[in-house]
Amino acid sequence: MSTNTEESALAAAVYSPALLARAQKGDPQSEYLLGISYFTGRGVSQDRSQASIWISKAAAHGRADAQTYLGTLCEETGDFTEALKWYRLAAIQGHALAQFSVGQMHISGEGVPRDCAEALKWFHMAADQGLPSAQWNLGLAYSRGDGTPMDKAEAVKWWRLAADNGHASAQFSLAGSYLLVKACRKTKRKL
Repeated sequence: MSTNTEESALAAAVYSPALLARAQKGDPQSEYLLGISYFTGRGVSQDRSQASIWISKAAAHGRADAQTYLGTLCEETGDFTEALKWYRLAAIQGHALAQFSVGQMHISGEGVPRDCAEALKWFHMAADQGLPSAQWNLGLAYSRGDGTPMDKAEAVKWWRLAADNGHASAQFSLAGSYLLVKACRKTKRKL
């Protein structure tokens, strides 16, 4: 989940000669912001190659946000092994989006063997930090019994949290579960 600090930094990611100078001196935040500037084309012509170079430098300096972004860039090119490497580095630093991404790779089997229980571990870490997508995925896992015993009450708990955080699919899932309960009560059937 993006923090307010990350969101402010990304909003400030506009190319400037001063930003370039700081990045060239090896300042990790400036490297990351310069990479984002090249990626988005804010203040400079969009250049994914330059974006990758500068984001890679920031990631090598240990910036979790840059590592997560680099993981996404690698995943987009189909290099799942490299993506997982960068996501894990950021995830162990507590970056919620990276934790979620590691979980996604485990649930889909991209870059690693499919392992629902391992995915759940990473989703929990991200969900506990308030990441709505991770909360929704936990709800799905509990509703289906993916990597955990099926637990409808636990599914509803996570969907409610995600829905309260504005996650549209969680709101839909939560509404569906309430309608199912209502229908079961009407017909006196058990879930």
